[in-house]
Amino acid sequence: MTTPLAESSPVAAVVDSRDDTDPKTDIDSGQSAAKRLKTDDNNGEPSSTANTGKDGVTQSALTAGADLKEGFKREKLRKWALLLSYCGHGYYGMQRQTKDAEFPTVEYRLFDALRKSGVINEEKFSTQHLCRFQRAARTDRGVSAIKQIVSLLLPVDFADHLDAVNGHLPDDIRLVDCLRVTKFFDAKNYCDGRTYSYLMPTYALCPIEANTCAAYRLAPDVRERFNETLRAYLGTHNYHNFTSGKAPTDPSAMRYIVSMECSEPFLMSAVEFVVVRVKGQSFMLHQIRKMIGLAIAVVRGIAGGETIVRAFGTTRIDIPKAPGLGLLLEEVHYDKYNDKYGGDGVHEPIVWEAKKAAIDEFKHKHIYPVIADTERQEMPMFEWLQTLVFHTYDEREQKANERLSEGVDVSERGALWRAHSNVLRVNQGNDGSCDEKAGGEETNGAAKGDDIPVVCN
Repeated sequence: MTTPLAESSPVAAVVDSRDDTDPKTDIDSGQSAAKRLKTDDNNGEPSSTANTGKDGVTQSALTAGADLKEGFKREKLRKWALLLSYCGHGYYGMQRQTKDAEFPTVEYRLFDALRKSGVINEEKFSTQHLCRFQRAARTDRGVSAIKQIVSLLLPVDFADHLDAVNGHLPDDIRLVDCLRVTKFFDAKNYCDGRTYSYLMPTYALCPIEANTCAAYRLAPDVRERFNETLRAYLGTHNYHNFTSGKAPTDPSAMRYIVSMECSEPFLMSAVEFVVVRVKGQSFMLHQIRKMIGLAIAVVRGIAGGETIVRAFGTTRIDIPKAPGLGLLLEEVHYDKYNDKYGGDGVHEPIVWEAKKAAIDEFKHKHIYPVIADTERQEMPMFEWLQTLVFHTYDEREQKANERLSEGVDVSERGALWRAHSNVLRVNQGNDGSCDEKAGGEETNGAAKGDDIPVVCN
């Protein structure tokens, strides 16, 4: 395999187009280069006036061939693991798209910075698999990451270029650190666990019979009920209902969840939030968002607790998908790799404790505020909560509106439908209470700005 040339090589074009190479060194010999160069002047015919040496090779051609051989230098490349932190708001996910300018992604910004800082050349920028690039997790559009890991081949002195690369990255993407890893390390395939977190306002857990508004404060018993609901996901289950395009008989639908828990509530931008952390071996598309969505529906009283158990069965169940705004890739785990190579005296374990302060600073400066501000201004969680009653939490073939039009008895869901139909705009008082606006006019959408919406019965 021919090692890619450094961008600065003065003979890159000549060497790449050669067809007469030394099989042992894979570089042009002076003689073969001279044979091509000596016909430069007479339309392919040897010069009759040039000084010739042995075998009719001109002395100038021999000199040029020696210069070519001297100019060719192999670039020393090593496999690196890079630690990235980024806010996904405004990006079309982690993975690069075909139209970079129209659909900017985190990978595009990273490779653009590597190119501008001189770490990679134009060819590797355009064809990133030449760097043997791999990401630990493919985050979706709008999803952020606190500790995303990527692996790729880079110059042996890449650690000296971190500041230069960060200088070409936007503020919401940071290359936090890097580590030399083994030759065959793969950020995705060597990973044995991933931890995600979901930042959400606590009013998402407000019981359906109470006013749902930004002034809601989570009671300890509600948090405990939510954690009890989340514990139903622990262990190995069939999650075909929590993704798309996956048959219940597909073995890849079986996933193992190590832990899942809701944190203590905390205030941010005058709104109370909690963080749900879930650790598993791997996750499918939309899996975490659907796990969160169904758990919220259970705690609010819209779905029964047995729905989670039924969702693990073979029947296709209608399950809501929570907004993607608050989803974060928290950490990628390489326990087996660390046990095998972390103490070999050559490689370091892939842990980032020394960068904890920098990572926390980035999280609280560029990720959490964006989520909190977007939640206050656009209220995606509140708008999504209004759609929960449209899901049947039953077989997908029978929709809720079809049941109504057919005259089927839905008295057990009557209160839920009344709650949805009575959406009012309210103002948040100085004491944090939710007061209805005069007239109690109806609205089909969530209020913006200072208007805090509420669902009333």
